[in-house]
Amino acid sequence: VSPEAYQHFGYKNGQFIVSYFGNMGICQEMETLLDTIRLTKDNPEIQYLIVGHGSKKDRVKEIMKVSPNVKVLDFLVGKEFQQAVSISSVSVVSLEKGLLGTCAPSKYYSYLQGGQPVIAIVEKESYLAQEVQKENIGKYIEIGHSQELADELLYLQAHPEQVQRMGKNAENLYTRQYGIEIGLSKYAQVMHELLEP
Repeated sequence: VSPEAYQHFGYKNGQFIVSYFGNMGICQEMETLLDTIRLTKDNPEIQYLIVGHGSKKDRVKEIMKVSPNVKVLDFLVGKEFQQAVSISSVSVVSLEKGLLGTCAPSKYYSYLQGGQPVIAIVEKESYLAQEVQKENIGKYIEIGHSQELADELLYLQAHPEQVQRMGKNAENLYTRQYGIEIGLSKYAQVMHELLEP
């Protein structure tokens, strides 16, 4: 990661940055992450970068008044987005309760493609929780367990080799299971089955 990428967003080289990218609306559970930010607000070793829009963004922005270790930005595109992803140590995906089987957050697959360890704040029955644990690509945290999330982030910050390993596992999972050629092949198979007489 280039030092310029860290400097562009006002971070020091190599800081542990927990990032959230994308919508902050009715489908995304934000309170667990916000409570974790409050719990770690006095620890400069943990930094948070929240990027995106949505009906909960104003609530998210309120956290900046009490937590000096969080930045909230609008959607990023192009080089700026690539820089933000590259400096992220782990990336968060979250879903509200009651959305099992109805919502597949696209940011999850972007994280995998970018080799990002995933923090999944979801219900324990979610496929995300199961895959994150099975593939060792990050950590699953049940909704509302903010102290557990804070403890996990502190642990990961102190063990960069584990973060690196999870990121590599994430990248391998994407290549093995979600790459574009695999997706196109599955799509073609479905269409073939639908069009068969």
